Amino acid sequence: ACKPGVSGEKCDRCQPGYHSLTEAGCRPCSCSPSGSTQECDVNTGQCRCKDNVEGFSCDRCKLGYFNLDPNNPQGCTPCFCFQHSSVCNSAEGFSVHTVSSPFHRDDEQWTGQQRDGSSVSVQWSPSGQEISLISDDYFPMYFVAPEKFLGNQMLSYGQNLSLSFRVDRRDTRLSAEDLVLEGANLRVAVPLIAQGNAYPNENMQTYVFRLHDSTDYPWRPTISHSDFQKLLHNLTAIKIRGTYSERSAGYLDDVSLVTARRGPGVPARWVEQCTCPQGYRGQHCEQCTLGYRRASPELGAFSPCESCNCNGHSEACNPETGACDCRDNTAGLSCERCKDGFYGDATRGTSGDCQPCPCPAGATCAVVHKTREVVCTNCPAGTTGKRCELCDDGFFGDPLGQSGPARACRACKCSDNIDPNAVGNCNRETGECLKCIYNTNGFFCDRCKEGFYGNALASNPADKCKPCSCSPFGTVGRQTSCSQVTGQCPCLPNVAERDCSACQPGFFNLQSGGGCERCNCN
Repeated sequence: ACKPGVSGEKCDRCQPGYHSLTEAGCRPCSCSPSGSTQECDVNTGQCRCKDNVEGFSCDRCKLGYFNLDPNNPQGCTPCFCFQHSSVCNSAEGFSVHTVSSPFHRDDEQWTGQQRDGSSVSVQWSPSGQEISLISDDYFPMYFVAPEKFLGNQMLSYGQNLSLSFRVDRRDTRLSAEDLVLEGANLRVAVPLIAQGNAYPNENMQTYVFRLHDSTDYPWRPTISHSDFQKLLHNLTAIKIRGTYSERSAGYLDDVSLVTARRGPGVPARWVEQCTCPQGYRGQHCEQCTLGYRRASPELGAFSPCESCNCNGHSEACNPETGACDCRDNTAGLSCERCKDGFYGDATRGTSGDCQPCPCPAGATCAVVHKTREVVCTNCPAGTTGKRCELCDDGFFGDPLGQSGPARACRACKCSDNIDPNAVGNCNRETGECLKCIYNTNGFFCDRCKEGFYGNALASNPADKCKPCSCSPFGTVGRQTSCSQVTGQCPCLPNVAERDCSACQPGFFNLQSGGGCERCNCN
């Protein structure tokens, strides 16, 4: 008989599971059942490790992996950490949790869907406590899972989705898309009989699907570990094919999804706790630390974190948007410009980068690139000039008090007797109206000019100032002016009418220019 652990007709080799043949026999392999194939090198004793395991005894996960598990064909699970870290281990404080639909009542909110996305009704059976889909044609229908199975199901990675299913007739043609997962613009599917499941028949059978990217679980298309996690992180649909042939029915029961949650219970060792590099924090390195921000906010937790760039005007920024908490009178996402009312180069990184604009309150300013001259912009209404020191056209005053007390610029008051489109309607310092129209004049265009009469303030231009039109023969000194109120011209003796254009009754010879003569009648 051979020594312990030795085999062969001549006792000249070690049995499987043993190594190092000596006169005393062979020594048993000291291999971790979780991390090895239970075989070792017959000469050295080095155990044959699963893919993601290392060590003489295959008792530790490789760098970038965690949770040495006898049920995992690869031995260990890759760290996810939103791809920011390759160092992780099993998180403490998480326990196994199951999301389930037992269909004891008609309140599970499962729905039905055709392959084209249109809705079909799902039937619930009180006696069978199951739901069913009934098809008239070959086109498949799907059971669609309710909200509680969706959302962030990252903690279901590597765990099982199980369900009970039967059909009412054997004529079942399976497809590559009997179970479909959708999320994060990704989509994977498997046939019902994948992962060692039986063909469906008239009896309820349990179907188990492991949510894992390994080729042992043929989800198609094949996606990477991180993409499978990304899909589960934002799971938007679980669809289970319910009908497989024409005029047939499919029955679904006891759907359950194994996941994890914080709290006491059976430990969920598959939940990762990442060791984050500088700039990251959170269980999965899903957040940026203080002083860091997302480089690409649209990527969410998948975005790299980078130092806040605040041009020396803040140490902190919003970790999600990157917006800095700017000081030193700066503004912008990165404090890269001066805030309104200040000017300078905010990117120099000193506390004095931004100086107050030499402008009235509320005005902004800019630096002329060539001359470096500071010019006010957005001056208060009615003001203009490099320092807002002048009144704008149509306004008057002395905003900076250059000629005495400061007077704010006010709109010129010209009694609506100017052309609003004209330039230079009034004196910018005194407010005197300079371009009266409608035959008006005066400081405010508020009276009729010489040779005209009427109401300069009338609202209708036709009612304003009319010409005197005095008769040159009947007017004293051939004057052209008249009373500005009544329009009465100054008439020569014995001359009548407003415009002195006729002799009084009993008088004649207006054309003499010396007044009218009495009629010399008998």
